[in-house]
Amino acid sequence: MTMSADPSRSGEGATAALAEFAATTRFADLPADVVHGAKRLILDCVGCAIGGASLDAGRIVVELAVEMGGGLGTATILGSGGRSASPSAAAFANCYLGNVLDADDTLLNSGHPGVLAVFGALAAGEPARISGKELITAVAVGYEIAARVGFSLQTTHIGDTTSAAPARTVTSGWLGFGVAVAAARVLGLDPNQMLHAVGIAGTTSPVGTGGSWPRTVAGKNMMKYVPYGFLGANGVLAAQLASKGMTATPAILEGDDGYWNIVGAAGCDWDLLAGRLGDSWYLPQTSFKPYASGRFSNLSVDLFRQLMRDHGLAPGEVTAVEVLTFPRAAEDWFSGNRDPQTQIDMQFSIPLAIAAAAHGSDLGPRWMSARQMHDPDMRAFASKVRVGPHPDSIPAITAQIAAEGRFRRVPTRVSIQARDATFTADGDSAWGDPWDEQSRMTDQQLADKFRTFTDQNLRSDRAESVIDVAFDLDNVEDICSTLVPALR
Repeated sequence: MTMSADPSRSGEGATAALAEFAATTRFADLPADVVHGAKRLILDCVGCAIGGASLDAGRIVVELAVEMGGGLGTATILGSGGRSASPSAAAFANCYLGNVLDADDTLLNSGHPGVLAVFGALAAGEPARISGKELITAVAVGYEIAARVGFSLQTTHIGDTTSAAPARTVTSGWLGFGVAVAAARVLGLDPNQMLHAVGIAGTTSPVGTGGSWPRTVAGKNMMKYVPYGFLGANGVLAAQLASKGMTATPAILEGDDGYWNIVGAAGCDWDLLAGRLGDSWYLPQTSFKPYASGRFSNLSVDLFRQLMRDHGLAPGEVTAVEVLTFPRAAEDWFSGNRDPQTQIDMQFSIPLAIAAAAHGSDLGPRWMSARQMHDPDMRAFASKVRVGPHPDSIPAITAQIAAEGRFRRVPTRVSIQARDATFTADGDSAWGDPWDEQSRMTDQQLADKFRTFTDQNLRSDRAESVIDVAFDLDNVEDICSTLVPALR
């Protein structure tokens, strides 16, 4: 389904155009790559959430969600052994769990919208006993609307062209629109109700606190940089309220006082927000992360492993490692910590990720165990790793932003000193990036990741069932009789 929009300078009609698109797009309107991408995304998000339940923070969230459900819930809490809660409480738990490992999807290096669209749709869709096609459609449109809202928010760059730091930090609350739209879609809201669901989601959107995240090098907290759980609960509540007739600002995204201004953006790109709906989709541009580690450590780990494998190097032979990467990732908040104090610290340290890889870790959920955190060998190896800015990074990223508004590739170099020699590898795409066949994660590799991430909290036979159902979702008539039982 293709919908045209010609937003004015103030974006008049943009919110209504998005709401109509979200409410009326059919499964048959989805391109094949969007359908397949949604299946992959659902499988990956579910795996991340089940794995996330093994962390201390995950257990806290599961316990609270169960209490909120009172034992009478209609939506499954992942990683809880089959316990349930209300749809909003389940979305609260599952959205948090999906991100807590920091292994969830990334869209154009700008956010993780997947878990919110997926678990918004599942939380509202399970009691509604939706089909697999309905789930796929809800995830696709929720993901698309969230991406369009987020990417339409314009930031300005500091005049110093050597820096990629934005002059304004805007909220990541835009991710919550994906929950509201996905949940509203499975609840069958019409365009007018969808409009108010979007309005309620915008009204309850949190302020941006992610800008304070880089202040902490060690001792990073469990709330992380975006309140995924709260976005999940708010989004489902927005859809439920709208379904019962609750109204909200019907033009929350447009005008001089629209959402973009509320959250502190420098402006709004109206065409990115609502232009050419249905002509192109963001979902096929999703990057999948093989490791439970921050996005900008992934390529460094890939290159390090390549060098160790290609040259047959052992950890004891390595005397030093140098990583040159995205300047933001070379700062202390992401690369200065070699002495982790919390499980969250483990996710945001290139030296620790390199050290774990050196000692054979798959960087799945188990690498955040207390034993790994305090392993003297890992800490000793991490002390050999130095991280700095790649000289080509800012020019390359700036050129990509100028051409496309976002950046896909990050020039990265890893050098290993061993055997009185230096071994070097360069790259700009991490394993899991969809930009070419070499970096793209195959369905089989994605299934292998699911197995690794769920082996502590899901029986192997049920894991295989989830994998099979996920890739055959378009033939599932009722997710409650196929997908949901396998998750318990």
